[in-house]
Amino acid sequence: MRYKKKSPLCMLLAVVLTLSLAACGAGKQTPAPSGESGANDTALSSESGAARVYENNGLKLTIPPEYDELVTVEIDPPGALFGVTEKASVEAAKAQGEDYEGVGWLFDIAKADADQLHEMLCYDMSGVDVFAKGADGMYYLYCHPTDVRLVRENYDDPDGIEQWTALNEWASTVPDTFITENPGLTPETYGNTALDIYLARIAYMGDVKYTLNDVDGTGFDASEYAEELTNGVTFEYAENDDAPDTGDIVLSFPDDDTRFEFFYAEGATFYVRQVWSDGFTQLYRARFADGELASETVKIMQDWYAALAGEPLDASGFTGAEFVGEWQDSVSQRAVMSIKATDEQGVYDVLIHWGGSYNSAMQWRMKAVAGAQDEILSYENGQKVEVTFPDDGGDAQETVIWDNGTGYLMFRDGFLTWYDEQEDSAGECRFVKTE
Repeated sequence: MRYKKKSPLCMLLAVVLTLSLAACGAGKQTPAPSGESGANDTALSSESGAARVYENNGLKLTIPPEYDELVTVEIDPPGALFGVTEKASVEAAKAQGEDYEGVGWLFDIAKADADQLHEMLCYDMSGVDVFAKGADGMYYLYCHPTDVRLVRENYDDPDGIEQWTALNEWASTVPDTFITENPGLTPETYGNTALDIYLARIAYMGDVKYTLNDVDGTGFDASEYAEELTNGVTFEYAENDDAPDTGDIVLSFPDDDTRFEFFYAEGATFYVRQVWSDGFTQLYRARFADGELASETVKIMQDWYAALAGEPLDASGFTGAEFVGEWQDSVSQRAVMSIKATDEQGVYDVLIHWGGSYNSAMQWRMKAVAGAQDEILSYENGQKVEVTFPDDGGDAQETVIWDNGTGYLMFRDGFLTWYDEQEDSAGECRFVKTE
């Protein structure tokens, strides 16, 4: 039997017909045997046991000494700069009388210019990760299998499986080391979720039919906002029950019966939820390349809407200022609430004090944010603290019960009501203003 392997990059280029990497049409060269260099590279090894360095057009790929005899390095494989394959898999396939290209393939290193990359980002890039950008504006791609290329005559041999696992673990570190050993390269991160693809199409394809909170954006140049949401930001899959029930800003694609919801609520501004017409949902969490949560996503969407519609998205004028003041529970008469504005617009410090025994009380402390559309104050990471007052009049002692509380405040039936999602401490409280 015979199978033909194509680099993932080349498979992408076959779909995206307008692309043509310089090396993609080149004939496949015979891999250089271990210890020898290919036609266009220089292999450096000062002594036995040293790392081997392969070069191609001034770029270096280092193979650690413990893996040098285990792999074959190809210079200028179709569509790439370097290709690395496990020798044992190739030999096992030959021993079984099988002849197929791609067996034992670990990874390729390829590159593309900006136009090529932008076109690629508009489609599925499974098996291709963008990891660096050169000073010359070229982007570097880590191409890897999406299936297992391991072949063994005896799959029960633990040594063979252990070797394959070790090689794959090393291969996953190559992008970082490739950047380190090639001056002029800087890390670059692009995702390829459904959200990334839709945003890329808005940024690079033009005339994509979409609406933003029911305002038609077709033909509007939104590349500035779409690129800001994808360049250096990745969207990872998250649990659907982590985000609020409804989104505040909705990016819809009517021809595809799908939409993406962005959230105002504190602790949720880095979430985006995709919703299909059949009710199926997928939640994403946005992160910067350094791993920090990208909480500015909703702000970018607000700016996008303002530019598209010619007016701010929160034009209702709601700021949450009417919550400020001192409040008392009209039911128990034991709980009091203080809400104060902070220096940040729409953000408030909330303190709820509930008297217990003569020398103790419970307090809930949270930083709440005004939701422009829902007209509520919502919070996350709220604290519940037990406060004890010593009989000798000394400083009060505090014990934090929990610090991950969530909930919100809203007006209902003429009262300020508190909805505590952590343990329903609010009960039947109905707060009225005392000053």
